[in-house]
Amino acid sequence: GCKLHRFTADEARQCLQGKTVVFVGDSVTRFQFISLASFLKNGVWADHEQRPAGRSSLLSSFKPWPNWYAHASKHFGDTEWCDCYRPNNKQWLGQQTQKQLVENRFFYLDSHNISLNLFTSYGAWEMHGHWPPPCFGNVKSPPSGQTCNMDSLNRANVIKARGMPSQELFDSWPSVKFDWKGDLAWVLANVVPRFRPDLMILNWGIWGTIMPAVNSPAYAQKVMNAAQDNLCSKGVKCIWKRTTHPKHKPGSPGPTDAFAASWYKKFGWEVFDAQTPTSDVSAYTDQFHFLGPVYNELNNLLINQLCGPK
Repeated sequence: GCKLHRFTADEARQCLQGKTVVFVGDSVTRFQFISLASFLKNGVWADHEQRPAGRSSLLSSFKPWPNWYAHASKHFGDTEWCDCYRPNNKQWLGQQTQKQLVENRFFYLDSHNISLNLFTSYGAWEMHGHWPPPCFGNVKSPPSGQTCNMDSLNRANVIKARGMPSQELFDSWPSVKFDWKGDLAWVLANVVPRFRPDLMILNWGIWGTIMPAVNSPAYAQKVMNAAQDNLCSKGVKCIWKRTTHPKHKPGSPGPTDAFAASWYKKFGWEVFDAQTPTSDVSAYTDQFHFLGPVYNELNNLLINQLCGPK
């Protein structure tokens, strides 16, 4: 059988040195991103500080949402800029959440020149974002001497924007207009390429069980072609992340992977199988999300795939 290597943080840093990696995906992908960024930063996997409900404060969100975003940003300190806000309401699939929700994370490790970026996609909802400071929310009134446009959104500028936002800044997010917005295909065509990634990992999986609009061959064709035309055909290594299993639902997590499969096979993408390892996992915090160690183990698998012997 196959024996996996247990990568140390130093080994992972050496492997990813000088690389720009972009994750585009659902909230499961978000927690995997946070787990990996924390490992690269601190040298150990996330510590799973326990809340009264038994949930990890870093790898499993707690309410209210703005407080969790602030807590995660405090953990990363000056290694990350988090363009993040989520309204604190009970109707998480409601219109207010849809209009205001934003979560784009930009992590940078100076010592090894590693740029790790996340664009969180919520099904068919429009994705939103801001240009990094000083252009943040300043589409029509840029700072003196500063040109603010889509060219402001790049690796160098988000690295400069790193730092811990205050709670007041998180609370002010709803009053700041978005600088860019578009669907997932638009983001893959117009936002992600500006970071000139070496590697892009894509998935919109769990939304296939919630939102019918993303569960169609036409949707998969539109998104996968946007990635192929603007990234993968231009030298970016593209990986499809197979969808993790939901709780109490053995078998396939849904048709999302089947619709995407014809395209990633056609284009010759690599596949990261997050599905098989989670098929018999019982460590869930809700229907879709896992306890912290599961994300850590998924990342060890990913690092083995990226950095192990070929």
